[in-house]
Amino acid sequence: MKQESIEGRLTAREVEVIRLMARGYTNSRIAGELGISFATAKTHVSDIIGRLGVTTREEAVAAWRAEHAAPARLRAGVASLLGWKFLAAGGVAAAAVVLVAAVAFVLLRPGDAANPNELVIPLADLADGRPHSYDVGVLGQDQLGQDYLVWAVRLDTGEYRAYVGRDPHSGCLVPWQADYVFSGGMTEAAPWQTPTTVIPSFSGNGEPQPIPAVELPAFTGAFKAYCTGWVFTRAGEKVFGAADRGLDGFPVRIDGDDLVVSLDTFIAGECTSGASTNCSIPGQPPLISASLPPPRMAGFCAQRQAERAAAGVTHYDGWC
Repeated sequence: MKQESIEGRLTAREVEVIRLMARGYTNSRIAGELGISFATAKTHVSDIIGRLGVTTREEAVAAWRAEHAAPARLRAGVASLLGWKFLAAGGVAAAAVVLVAAVAFVLLRPGDAANPNELVIPLADLADGRPHSYDVGVLGQDQLGQDYLVWAVRLDTGEYRAYVGRDPHSGCLVPWQADYVFSGGMTEAAPWQTPTTVIPSFSGNGEPQPIPAVELPAFTGAFKAYCTGWVFTRAGEKVFGAADRGLDGFPVRIDGDDLVVSLDTFIAGECTSGASTNCSIPGQPPLISASLPPPRMAGFCAQRQAERAAAGVTHYDGWC
């Protein structure tokens, strides 16, 4: 008789925990990622070990990786950097993509030619509607040396999205926080939205600046940058923060029972600032590139890091 899958033997929360274990997270970091206590995280790990019939944390992770190595796999390395380009309307590439609403991410039609640089995720993994993360090891790292992750999710509309788990402003990790609660309120209006009011904000010199704003309904769960606190919805839209665009992402397509994420093409997030030029504008061809678009603070952070290195300072401070 075929043995039940690991996911079938674990609770939904335990599946979240073992995914983090497989990424090398300690109990303390698991607690922070999931918004639970250290004791609860430790209990989950112990329960997972017991349910899987193994004796150590390492054995549990090995079993998980063995079961998931085939369906969620990389088929090749990342392509060389080619720089930014706009997708030409009416061209061959344009015919293969569909611009989706809310965020400029692309859903490729089933049957399109397979991309050699792909992450393949079983659709069953995403059926619960929660974002799931995958460490592909080729997207670079944040300021603390942590890998950027691919986050994939099935939206309520039935669309699938894949994002880069990185704040496009600061460059720090943007993990999913299932317990984040937004009770509704005003947020900065995007350039194409009609503002309903203005909200106070402050410029760099402390002077108040009126910001056009729109009403945003309540929701639970969000991507939240750990170093800035900037918040993005499950659909990749910016809610709070200085980012000039929503979460950057990848083209995806359905192939049978799998979601295929093309890792050699990046799609800039939806513009949130009228002055921005490195973002995708709804209603226009998405801004795509063969390289991950740099965070808005990249130049500033490079300068700060050089200054600290010259001064012999090695600790991390703030965004950079």
